[in-house]
This record gives sequence, structure tokens and C-alpha cells, in this order.
Amino acid sequence: SSAAARRTSARNSMSSPSASATNAEAVTAANGAASNGDEGTSKQQQQQQQLQQQSVAAQGTSSRAADRQKRQKKKQQQQQQRDTETNSPNPFLSPFKDMIDRFSQHGENVKKEKARTDAEAKEEARKRVERVTGQVSDVAAELCFVHGGCASSSQFDQLLGSLWERINDPETKPSNLAGGRIRCHLYDAVGCGSSAHDPSDWDAYNSDEQMKDLEEIVRSVAGSSTSSTPIYLIGHSYGSSQIIRLLPLLPESISARIEGLILISGALANGPSDVPNDNGPCVFCFPVWFLKLLQPKMNDAFLSNAYHPTTDEGLVMHGRTVCEGNDMGMVKAFYRQWTWATADDAAKVVKVPTVVVVHGAEDRLIVPAAGEHLHDMIPDSEYRVVDDAGHQVMEERPADVAEIIMGVVSKKKK
Repeated sequence: SSAAARRTSARNSMSSPSASATNAEAVTAANGAASNGDEGTSKQQQQQQQLQQQSVAAQGTSSRAADRQKRQKKKQQQQQQRDTETNSPNPFLSPFKDMIDRFSQHGENVKKEKARTDAEAKEEARKRVERVTGQVSDVAAELCFVHGGCASSSQFDQLLGSLWERINDPETKPSNLAGGRIRCHLYDAVGCGSSAHDPSDWDAYNSDEQMKDLEEIVRSVAGSSTSSTPIYLIGHSYGSSQIIRLLPLLPESISARIEGLILISGALANGPSDVPNDNGPCVFCFPVWFLKLLQPKMNDAFLSNAYHPTTDEGLVMHGRTVCEGNDMGMVKAFYRQWTWATADDAAKVVKVPTVVVVHGAEDRLIVPAAGEHLHDMIPDSEYRVVDDAGHQVMEERPADVAEIIMGVVSKKKK
């Protein structure tokens, strides 16, 4: 899914004065006016002056064009010189060239190996998810997952594995799903994960465009099954906020089918957490080139706050890979334009039968108090705390979160 491409066009036009002179005799004849010798001389002088002015103007236009060509040629020569200087070997680094090349190659090999193992892990998780091969009537429930800001759908891989195990275990599979299938829908937001997009396309990353993408996806999910199939929306962090803001945008035919919301590590604007503030952290006011220098330190700070200290190192490395894959131009455009749901938005979530707010007990990114505040603002919602878990609770404790989701799915319609 991606936001609509923007196209701009510029049209330049330039007209040059005509080099032809007006025929004074023809004009005089047409007007039927007689002229004496003095008047004829005056007319000829005016014509000569006009011709001189037009000639000067034409020469000026030609001169400006020549000047532009000279400037363009000079710029090309300067660029060629800079390219030559850039590609020329640095005499101070020549003794270390082999070592630098080996180090660079090693770094590239490490990145490729990480990408390969991540892709294999993701594919393995996807294979464990049951897919619908029969009629749409076989689908007992539609689950739509919305990832957090500048993240990717791969953050749900562990959770999908736990859901697969519970659905295929006769002792844990909800009775209302007997003979039916659960279909899971995941996507990468514009610029994230597999949804590559031009990071300089600023407007593509604003909150309104993000909401339009999510709305289109939910409409697609609803249209892929029967009108009686229930839909469940599962969001993490900023994804939870997007789900809350989405509900009023959906037509009654779709919103009436939404049986449950599971809001993981979520929060509201102007609550106990200072993260959900419009326009993002002030650090993203810096230019992109400076943010790229800060990116390694920013990644370290995020990962240390997002994951519980006891989290498996492999999960943390996967999170680091996702962070390092983000272009800072996209990250800046996203955070500078994000919009979080408010308490007023949360108060309007009244038509959904079941809403569960899930939070890690030791979330250091969005503190648990923010989850409690979200729960308090949504009428008749439930609040679940998962011990020994941080912001990425669905990765760290997937079995616990899967149990909560299955508990919501197994509830009978009201």
C-alpha cells in the first residue's frame, strides 16, 4: 500500500521580438493619408529606430542564451572536476586501502547475512499462518494488524506463530471457530519494510495519507469475506492510535462488523507519556544529513527503551535491522507529521463490543500509566498488563498476547 504519487509540472515560455519591420507605405496607403516629404522622412526614421530596437532586443536574447550555455558548460566542467577529485585516491589512505576494503566488504557481508536470515525467519512465520484456500464462507474471523511508527509488519511474526499454535491445538482453539479459518492481514506502511517509497515525498508521510491507506486496507479486508464475518483490529503503539482515529471514517456496513479491538502499547495525546505529541520529538527539526549522523545513537536509545532487559538478543537484533533500514528523510517526514488520537477520539469508541488495552509492565518507551489512561478514556474497555515485558510485548511475550486475542475472538456476538 502506498500513498498517491504527487506530480508537479512547470511550463516555461519565452517569446522573442520579431525581426520584420512594418511596411510604412502599405500602412499609409491603407489609411488613405497623404504625406509630404518631411512626414515621409519622419516615418522612415521611426521605422529605422524600430528596426534598431528590435535588432538590439534580438541580439540581447541571443546574448542571454549564449550566457546560459556558457554558465551551463562551466557548471558541467566544475561537476566533472569534483567527480574526478572524489574518485581520486586519497594519498593519506592509500596504505590502509586493503584494510578499509576488507572492513567494508565484511560490513556488507554482515548486512546481507542479516537480511537473508530475517527473510527466512519471516517466511517461516508466514508459512505457519493458515491461509484460506476454499470459499470465503470458510473464514470465521478476519484479523487486521497495524504496526507502530517507522516499524514493519515483521514485528508481529512471533505473535503469528503463537496464534497458529493456539488455533491448531484442539484444547485452545475457540469453539466458535470450529470448521472455520482465521485470516490474518498485515501490511507495511509507506516507506516502511517492503513498502519502499521516495523519502523526499514529504506529503506521502502525513497522518491523513496514512489514514487513507489504512482505511483502504480495512475496506479491502471487509470486501474479501461475507458481510457476516467479524473483523478484529490489532494495533501496536502508534498503530493503536490510528485504529482509534479510523473508526469514524468507516461506513456503517464495515464498522458494524468490527467485533473487537486489541490495542497494544498504545497511548493518547496529552496523556501521561510525552511520546504521543504532534510534530514529534524536537530532534527531528534538524536537517536530514545531521539526523543520519545521529541515527546509530538514536537506534541504540530506542532499542534500550523498547525491549525488556531479558529479551532474546535475536529479537533485539531484528529490531535493530528494521531501524537501520529506515531512511532518515522518511523518518523525519513521518514524525514531523504524525497525529495521535485524543481523549475525545477514544470516548467515541462505543460501538465496538470488546476493546482490550494491552501493556507491558516494564514499558520504558510509553509508560504503563499511558496505557491505563487509554483504558480509562475508552468506555467499557478492559486493561491487561503483561509481566516481564516492555514496549515490544507482542514479540517478547507472544503466547500471552495470543491468549488475549483468542479470548476476544472467542466471545460470542452481542
